[in-house]
Amino acid sequence: MFEVGSKAAYRSHGIVKICGIESKHVGGQKQNFYILHILNSGVRIMEPVASSHEMMRAIVNKDTVDQVFGTLMRPVEIIKRSWNQRHREYLEKLSTDSIIKVAEVLRDLWWQKQVKAMSLDEKIMYQKAISFLREEISVARDLDSEVAEALIIQCLEKAYLESDDVIEGISS
Repeated sequence: MFEVGSKAAYRSHGIVKICGIESKHVGGQKQNFYILHILNSGVRIMEPVASSHEMMRAIVNKDTVDQVFGTLMRPVEIIKRSWNQRHREYLEKLSTDSIIKVAEVLRDLWWQKQVKAMSLDEKIMYQKAISFLREEISVARDLDSEVAEALIIQCLEKAYLESDDVIEGISS
């Protein structure tokens, strides 16, 4: 259970602040709901406390942030596959509650961006992934979001510059 005033990672939406807990009658039964404020959009939503573990998790710790940076610094594994296959894989990873999977999507799209222009869908996924990582890393490490994003980009650039591999095989 989350405490009022704490922050959590909310699947597919980013970081939320728990503003309160309210009781409501739904379907003739009394249920408790978290009142959540989505930080990146300002939207307020309600999430049933009983099922919140399916959509929310605690903010990652510093060790997990280090794992994220490690993932970003690992060169992308080049596998020839169509955009449709990549798209499905990226959507699956982005819909999990794993920050490491989100980092993999960002890394793969960033490397691809270095080789060719991204489609609109790829740009949207890229922005979603970097936004989610930026928000959670800034909360986990108590950094400004601009600093968190600079660290993310620095990890990606370092891996790219140190790579001896030529990115070929990223098909459209």
